[in-house]
Amino acid sequence: MPPQGAAYDADWILSNTSNVHVATDRAWFTTYMPYRTKVSPMPGAQPSIEIHGIGTVVLPTRTHRNGKARKPSREITLHHVLYAPHSATNIFATACGMEPELDIPPTGRGDVTSVTEHGTNKVVGLIVHLKLPKLWLKGQPQNQSSLNPQAIHYIHASWPDGEISKYKTFVTEFNASQSRSLTPEEKKVLKQNYGGEFKFLVSYGLSIHKQADRQEGRRILRHLMTGLEDKDNTMEDANDDGDNDKQSVDSDDFQAEIERDPASHVADYKFTANQLDYLRNHYGHPGDFIRSHGLSPWDDDDCILAVQVLEELMNDDNDDDDDDDDDDYEKQSVDSDDFQAEIERDPFSHFADHKFTANQLDYLKKYYDHSGDFMRSYHLKPWDDDDCNEAVRRLKKFIDADVERGHW
Repeated sequence: MPPQGAAYDADWILSNTSNVHVATDRAWFTTYMPYRTKVSPMPGAQPSIEIHGIGTVVLPTRTHRNGKARKPSREITLHHVLYAPHSATNIFATACGMEPELDIPPTGRGDVTSVTEHGTNKVVGLIVHLKLPKLWLKGQPQNQSSLNPQAIHYIHASWPDGEISKYKTFVTEFNASQSRSLTPEEKKVLKQNYGGEFKFLVSYGLSIHKQADRQEGRRILRHLMTGLEDKDNTMEDANDDGDNDKQSVDSDDFQAEIERDPASHVADYKFTANQLDYLRNHYGHPGDFIRSHGLSPWDDDDCILAVQVLEELMNDDNDDDDDDDDDDYEKQSVDSDDFQAEIERDPFSHFADHKFTANQLDYLKKYYDHSGDFMRSYHLKPWDDDDCNEAVRRLKKFIDADVERGHW
């Protein structure tokens, strides 16, 4: 789903000197792989713009020039787009061969030109020639631009050949690793922690009967196991420095949690010691906290969002403390013991909690135990945004009816 507001309205500038597309917002991506590299902001300059990932972007485009839409909107799909959150704007690279299925006219000034489908001449988008040429997206006014019209802009992105070669090698090795069968060690981890591959896949909403789902499950498992190796190394370094006694989670508990849930401490390094203490008291460990908000512990961007959510929660608790509300913990609709037990019994029990208000969660606790049971009782999936929105809509009707009858 495209981003909303200012992120959607950020220009997609056409650049015939760039050799790679660039997007500034993660929400643009329909497929995405975390990958770290850098691009250059000018030809011949040292790479300095940080790249966080790469994937496919689908742009909803306008195909009519004046008035209300008389033609259906179209879409342009860009491949191998780099995610650069600190880039000045989005870049649509038009160098020869970048998007062979599109015919893009030379850039000019003061008019609107068409992007057509190669071989059919079907119009799939329009280019508005303002100070810099930009792709005209669906729902945007013709002369709208996110760039300062009084400033001089040079929009460019060069991905060095050496970095491209590294990425191609990475993709080749990654694909090979994901397609191979489970190793004896991986099977052992699945058996010990999940009871086997079938239960592991179910816990992530995947099916053992679909090859694509099995490959996705292997990818997740290998991410988890890599995270465990990194965590073990971090623990060894801490022990060498004599800091073991200062850790917020002691080694026995840590090991037990890792054995029960390989993702429990994958993202620990993203949080401060104070935040880890808070998570331990309220959620058991970071893994449960992150997944309770529908996020992935092995995804960098999801971890950053989890930290932001946690900071807001901790700030709210601090505000309550200022009001002498020392019993806040006991007043939570789900205490940490119940929460932990429910997560262990059902990984999706609180997966969609972040979609509901506190009052709605209290209602769910009373009548359905948790949001996971409520959603699945209506054949809705806790990990699907559209299903979550439908669940919220239905729940609101139930609560409104009970309020009217005086039952809530």
